[in-house]
Order: sequence, then C-alpha cells, then structure tokens
Amino acid sequence: MRTLTNTTLIYALTLTALTVLFAGKAAQAFPAFSQKEKKPCLYCHVNPGGGGKRNAAGLWYKNHALSFAGYTPEKANAEAGLNVKPTPVATPKAKVTPKPKAKTVAKKATKPVAAKKPAPKPPATKKG
Repeated sequence: MRTLTNTTLIYALTLTALTVLFAGKAAQAFPAFSQKEKKPCLYCHVNPGGGGKRNAAGLWYKNHALSFAGYTPEKANAEAGLNVKPTPVATPKAKVTPKPKAKTVAKKATKPVAAKKPAPKPPATKKG
C-alpha cells in the first residue's frame, strides 16, 4: 500500500512541476490597451494585427508601466537602441470622389452637300 501512495505522490509532484515549468504568462487584454490609448495595434507592434514583436513605441509602453507619459518617438528609439527616425503611422485619408463632368455634345462641322441632279429619263418609245 505504501508504494502506491509514493508512486501517486511522485506523479502528482511531476505533473505539478511540468505545469509550472511549461505554463506561459497569463493572457492580457491587449485590445483593451489599444482602446485605452486610442491607437491601432500597428502603433506598438510590428504585426499590423497586433501581438508578437513590439516596435520602439511598444517597448516604451511596456517599460513605462503601460503608459505613454513622456513618450516621443526619438526617446523611444534611443531607449530601444535604434538610431532611425520613426515612420509615421499612416492614417487613411478620405476618398475624394470627382464631380461628374457635364456631357457636352460637340457638333461636327459639315460641308453643305450639293443637291444631285436627277438622271434624265430615256425618251419613251412608241410601240406600234
């Protein structure tokens, strides 16, 4: 009976150790950060859909208690070890639809056509 208890205890401890070892960080509400800051995911992430690798702004946000207080692109790049100027996040521009052009009918210049003379009729012959 004692060996069964020891085996069960070993399995339980092994399972607990593996769970702790391979457990990832708890998921956080990243879309909530986007909504809180009123920024698109691409503002902080390399991937346009968000998640994954962060850019300089994302690293600043992570390293400064989830805040953009004091943030400038130059400071963030310097802190991240980048010596490049940041590329601005493209904001979609409203499409301007051109106004329809008024249709104008151009009249073709025509030369006056001389009236054709009717062909003369052959003289009538009498049958007799």
